[in-house]
Amino acid sequence: MYYWVGNKNPTQAELKDPANWVFSWQQSGASMPQEVDPKIKPNSTTKFLLEFDRQLGKNWALKVRGIYSYSNDLTDDVAIYDPGSPGLAKFVYTNFELKRRNYRALEVELNGRVANKFMLNASCTWSQAKGTNPGNYFEPGSFAEGWGSMYEGSVFGDHAYVPAGDPNKGIVDAIYGGLGGRGVGDEGWYGLLPYSVNHVIKVLGTYFAPYGFVISSGIEYLSGYPWEKKGWSGYGFYFTFPEGRGVRTTPSHIYIDLAAEKEVRLKKGITVGLGMNVCNLLNSQRPVSYVKEDNELFGQVWGRQLPRWVQLKATIKF
Repeated sequence: MYYWVGNKNPTQAELKDPANWVFSWQQSGASMPQEVDPKIKPNSTTKFLLEFDRQLGKNWALKVRGIYSYSNDLTDDVAIYDPGSPGLAKFVYTNFELKRRNYRALEVELNGRVANKFMLNASCTWSQAKGTNPGNYFEPGSFAEGWGSMYEGSVFGDHAYVPAGDPNKGIVDAIYGGLGGRGVGDEGWYGLLPYSVNHVIKVLGTYFAPYGFVISSGIEYLSGYPWEKKGWSGYGFYFTFPEGRGVRTTPSHIYIDLAAEKEVRLKKGITVGLGMNVCNLLNSQRPVSYVKEDNELFGQVWGRQLPRWVQLKATIKF
């Protein structure tokens, strides 16, 4: 990585002049030496689940489930201040005490049928997923970047602690600031994860109508996804959490899907099926994600709920 020290509006010739660039650091085995903690332990998750099931009358059943899980001391490469290293830090792959993840949820589900003509599945879930790193494999610095944090190795923990008065404190904090580390805290990394949804309500119904028609509907309400502003890092990407992780929430949105189908039995064991699916019946296109980078595009809509669409289908069974 090089830093520009030339004019504010350089010409093409000035851009190609090495004198206008100052070397900062490089990512390599020599510049960023890494050790492995001999006492390292594998990642693990502890999960508790308590469920209550109850039949209500002849055709109805109720399920209530509570879930709590946590993962602490997850593995990562942690930066340790080392003036003798080219990047002023060495990295130790170890169990990082600040890297953690937890999940809690309360789920209620109702199943039943009415006169063998109508079937219903309804559920309501309250959940909360928090942590310093999501449980999926890769978290990019932002939507448009290809570099980010892997599941077992990330930029979290790369801010090495440098004591006050050390002549290298300014440059280390400039390069690694906002990435969290031992002695400096999590620097906003712990918070609501991108797949955390406080409230989800689902209603699925199927009606066996006259003349062999089967009509199904699905209704799903989500209270919105957490998101955050991503700040600029000395690494050269938007890696930091200046406001904290998951402190903003997208608008709530609802999906209503319908499906109708009918099968006609022909001679010689042939069955023809005709159907139609209508997704997002209300044609809602509310935002589900925003540009996170702390620049002039911050807060603009990145993705919306999919618009209404219709699917026609035909099947032949023989």
